Amino acid sequence: MNRLKFARAFFLCGILLANAAAHAADTTNAPGLVITKAVYGDLSSTDTTIDVTKQLAAMVQDNTLTVVVDGNTFEDPASGETKELRVDFTIDGMPGTKIIYEHGTMKISPADKPEKQSAPSKLVIRKATYGVPDGDSVDVTPIVASMVKNNSLTVNANSDDFGDPSQGLTKQLRVDYTFAGKDNSKTVSEGETLTISGTGE
Repeated sequence: MNRLKFARAFFLCGILLANAAAHAADTTNAPGLVITKAVYGDLSSTDTTIDVTKQLAAMVQDNTLTVVVDGNTFEDPASGETKELRVDFTIDGMPGTKIIYEHGTMKISPADKPEKQSAPSKLVIRKATYGVPDGDSVDVTPIVASMVKNNSLTVNANSDDFGDPSQGLTKQLRVDYTFAGKDNSKTVSEGETLTISGTGE
């Protein structure tokens, strides 16, 4: 009888352990937004950046991250230098990266889930800058390149998404790109929307 009770207890214990392991696996591989790495500062040198991964991970709500990039949110690791926030993340296991300059607002949501591409994109962003013509501007190439989907681009020129290199002045977004081997460029003013269709126009 004791052996029977022991066998039943052992069997139940095995079921509980299996359920616990399954739950842990589900938690580890849970779908949604996961911040894998985040750094803030002058990204040209590791000596002028700080790791803010845990800080941003704690700010994720409903699989969405919204954070104002300025000195009120982060410590200043590079006083007097133009700073950036770079966030590496996964959404449902798909890896992605976003970069934004100070004075902007970093937004990551399920809509930013990277797409699997079966073939290289015909649309390649060679260079993108945001700022005052012949004045202060920032290189936003990685940000704009990450917005290309299905050989098309739609991007709003605003300081919330790119940061503000020249506060108080009207800025422009210029995008130099190649579509199916043909070079071209487009420029829009702050507040306007720049589009490149699936035909490259």
